Amino acid sequence: MTRRKPAEASRDVVAAAQREPASVPGRATPRGKPPPGRSATARGGATRDRIVLAARTVAVQRGPGGLTLRAVAAQSAISLSNLQYHFASQDELLRAVLDAELASGEAFVAQAIAACPDDPPGAAIDALLELQHQRGAARLFFSLWAMATTSRSLRSALHAFYAGFVERIALVAPPEAKQRAWLVVALLEGASLFRCGVAGSSDGVQEAALRTQLRALMGYPAVSGARPTVRSSSARSPSSGQP
Repeated sequence: MTRRKPAEASRDVVAAAQREPASVPGRATPRGKPPPGRSATARGGATRDRIVLAARTVAVQRGPGGLTLRAVAAQSAISLSNLQYHFASQDELLRAVLDAELASGEAFVAQAIAACPDDPPGAAIDALLELQHQRGAARLFFSLWAMATTSRSLRSALHAFYAGFVERIALVAPPEAKQRAWLVVALLEGASLFRCGVAGSSDGVQEAALRTQLRALMGYPAVSGARPTVRSSSARSPSSGQP
């Protein structure tokens, strides 16, 4: 197969990242669709945003057992009935949380790529790894994974989330690597269990090896010179709210 020149690959990565927000997990800047039959207003949109951010906070701080509509309403400083006007069920609310993660994660990765034009694939990988440490993102997904074992609707939402994530990785991979996009996502999510201290820990050598393997799976050769160090599980920010 013909391998693209580095400059061509870089342009493709940047172009893909600058498309409409797609599927990369990350930090939340929510703005979901209004409930069916209800018009969106600036005030209503702000309330929905506050509810989604509150749901994210509750999921990170209390885990799956503490994530109830009543707890989210209290965190949002609104009544339960007001919350249910915007989100009739917990599953509907969690779908909005996932939508927000997609959009804000996309923006974060695009910003990282724009700041590193000499190595867009490496910048994207570093950004995806960094997202696991930001605002308790890993703990959020650990909670959602646990809840999805008993919620068909949430499982469906996660399926859509990860299908989009895989599609996004495939967009920036060379043709010969597109079929490995799901392996990239699987490695990222599996590594999060160690990088965030749940299944073990990681050190600088393991972090470097992880980035090397991610580049290889995405079809990009290793580059010479040191890239910025991604935090290991032993260097997490105390304010990140992660395990």
